[in-house]
Amino acid sequence: MKTSLFTALILMGASLGALAQSQPLYFEDKDDGVETQISILVDQEFVTGSEYSGVPEKDSAYGEISGVVRKDGLLHVTFNYTIEGSRQSEEQIMKLDGDKLYIGEGELEERGPGQMVLKDREKVKFTRALRKLAVSEPELDSAEGKAVTQALQGPLAKLTGVPVMFEGLVRVSGDWALYMGAVVAAEGKKPKDEKIAAQLEQRQFQAFLKKEAKGGWKVIRSAFATAEGYYEYEGEYEDAPWQLTAGLDEH
Repeated sequence: MKTSLFTALILMGASLGALAQSQPLYFEDKDDGVETQISILVDQEFVTGSEYSGVPEKDSAYGEISGVVRKDGLLHVTFNYTIEGSRQSEEQIMKLDGDKLYIGEGELEERGPGQMVLKDREKVKFTRALRKLAVSEPELDSAEGKAVTQALQGPLAKLTGVPVMFEGLVRVSGDWALYMGAVVAAEGKKPKDEKIAAQLEQRQFQAFLKKEAKGGWKVIRSAFATAEGYYEYEGEYEDAPWQLTAGLDEH
């Protein structure tokens, strides 16, 4: 038999209404070289998110989790993932307590090709905890959101030749921030460069920023999406934390 590397979440003594989160929660842990990263969103009785576990640059499993909140508060989900080019799935049960996500283990059995299920759901034991990461998604018109978009104004005005407005998502974690969404030319303005004008009208924009010593944001890398939806960055490269792009269409 095989022992599960993953499990689930529970908010002890909480109602379904209290379980619901307006924004995803992010957790990670590193144990003997194995990294585990989970993002999860509880929306009433439904659960969605993403999960990664493995050794960087070696064998690893990455995919989506989806399921429901049971009446007893447990999150009962399926982890659909890819490992070594093969699609597989695994049944999980998860437990959330404060700022930690506890991972338990349970005996798995194969129900079908690549489909692993818990042999006895009642015997799942929670033995390993992932720590919660501080992540916020401020509104664009909030002070935190404006600080990010204002830092983008200068570089984008230089690129496009016109003042711009933003219609998208800001996500902040520690000294890092991400903007992803549309960039729109200010009313009555249009870039002289036809290629830039087309990008503003048709392409999503993505930018990573890092906080400077004085507290302001500096743009580290940014790009408009290609026709295929990829982002081809130029200039300085920094490794942004995974939680900034978790759950987004990233390339």
